[in-house]
Amino acid sequence: MSREKPNRSRGVQFTRESAEAIAAVVRTAGDAARHAPGMHNTHAPYASSHYLSKTTESWSKGTSQSLTLWIGDPGSEASNGETVTAWNKFATVASGKWVMLARCNGSFYLIAAEC
Repeated sequence: MSREKPNRSRGVQFTRESAEAIAAVVRTAGDAARHAPGMHNTHAPYASSHYLSKTTESWSKGTSQSLTLWIGDPGSEASNGETVTAWNKFATVASGKWVMLARCNGSFYLIAAEC
């Protein structure tokens, strides 16, 4: 019984610049995955780009605030205990108001708030 060797094509070759560009993308993707919050639950087993939260004190424009993320079925959301720091670039938000956060440039930003 003879065994034939597999027909192997010549491997793909990259220039040094191409290899460095690919490595930079892989590193960036890996960093983003490591720093992304754990927004996984049984209802949505994937990371979200928008996050629900609620202010616990007045939040002034131009400042950051530590906020707890909320998850769950609509109308039954609850704090998941995960805290993030978010930036408010828009307007002062009163205490006890629902807010929507989004990730941008690796940070959280206020994008909407309950009146």
